Amino acid sequence: MGLKYAAHRLIYQFGQVGKIVKPGEPTGPVFAPIPGEPTEHTVAVALTDYTHEERANMAISEEMMRVYMAPSEIVPTNADTLLIGENEYSIISVKTAFKANIVLYHELQVRR
Repeated sequence: MGLKYAAHRLIYQFGQVGKIVKPGEPTGPVFAPIPGEPTEHTVAVALTDYTHEERANMAISEEMMRVYMAPSEIVPTNADTLLIGENEYSIISVKTAFKANIVLYHELQVRR
């Protein structure tokens, strides 16, 4: 079973619909910018927990979660937020898995 197949199976079998919220582009003068309207993008995600071993070895706190996101036209960044149901998560880091220049999935480290 290939990595892409395994990632998609995890996301689509056990995942749910989420939204990446990108901050709006600021307008107005540089010294007093006015925040732009944020945009929401629907994505498929699977929210998972870190193992006790991963938490101990990588110094990951209890409030951190791991999210696998299916590839889409949106590339998440740590400036974005993730909405899953009524829960809002800050994106701490993003790792993208590639194979032959094809995005397999995005792995996000998030905090509530």
